Amino acid sequence: MRGRGAKTESRRRRILIYGYNRVNLGDDLFFKILVERYPDVDFYMMAEVDYEKIIVRPNFYCIRRNRINKIFSSHIPYQFYFYRFDAVVCIGGSIFMEAGESGSCNFVRFLLKYKRRFPGVPIHIIGSNYGPERTSAFRESVRGVFAFVDSVCLRDRYSYALFKENSRVACAPDVIFQLGAEHRTRKSENVVGISVIDLPSRAQLQEHTEQYEAFLMHHIERSIVAGKRVRLFSFCDYERDNEACNRLLAKVCDEWRERIEVVSYKGDIDGFLESFSRVELLLASRFHAVVLGLMYRIPTIPVVYSDKTIHILNDIEYGGDIVDIRNIGDLSRELKTELLEEDFVKRLGLSAQIHFCGVDTMLSD
Repeated sequence: MRGRGAKTESRRRRILIYGYNRVNLGDDLFFKILVERYPDVDFYMMAEVDYEKIIVRPNFYCIRRNRINKIFSSHIPYQFYFYRFDAVVCIGGSIFMEAGESGSCNFVRFLLKYKRRFPGVPIHIIGSNYGPERTSAFRESVRGVFAFVDSVCLRDRYSYALFKENSRVACAPDVIFQLGAEHRTRKSENVVGISVIDLPSRAQLQEHTEQYEAFLMHHIERSIVAGKRVRLFSFCDYERDNEACNRLLAKVCDEWRERIEVVSYKGDIDGFLESFSRVELLLASRFHAVVLGLMYRIPTIPVVYSDKTIHILNDIEYGGDIVDIRNIGDLSRELKTELLEEDFVKRLGLSAQIHFCGVDTMLSD
């Protein structure tokens, strides 16, 4: 116990991270970048999964949902996000999507509840895009949220244009572009990489399952005939990417199956990126597979399922071919890629740091 004359150390700031914590590579990279950027800040997250095994940093704490009542005294509400922090950082990509008949959105509900309870706590939104929307009322509800938070940085110009009248709203390339040059110097292998998503579990895309998987099978078979190996990547098992990979694997003859590897992300960020970064060609369905492919300067064919990917490709004036899952067309057509210049990728990385300007300013006070 300190004596009366002892010098009191300043308390470390505590920030709540609110994001999509379902062991999805893109979102986990967001968390990793955020926590590593501010080593003198303590970050807390509530999750079903033990995220301290994924974000292994001394300033990161994961509170499991079933342990909340044991950690805090009884007067603290059960919902962990109702506990007062020094700030809240909402970090995620597609976090403002209109869903359900009521036009619900978990992030909008959370922000409204938290701000009502703790009106003086700063809130920062990082890395998001807006939409898809179904009604103008939903856009107005998001506009209302952006009016009371302290900063918002969106990741594409389309989203930014909808809210640019608000001076608190900014725009920058995706957060993951700032991973750094050390992630762009990997030696490629004789492997074609394919990032796969599960269409049967996505109501608006189910009807395209057969053609999408036929397209991927065409490129798997073509690659093996050319003497290459194939690596199927599951970015998020919770969203059934792994099931889609296994369906493709089951369609391959026994002779070829040994030339195909399924790489499932289960929380080992560095291990997954090591495997991902070494492919010599990438067919990228996941949004962040596209971003990582461009950042690693891998010849990348975006296989998009949402306009959010098209928006970021338009922002960087991507000159390669884009395959839209919603209208694939000729399965066997020749597809061209475009490698981004190294200097351009570096500029994207520097610009991506704009996402953290609001938090930087808050912590400098």
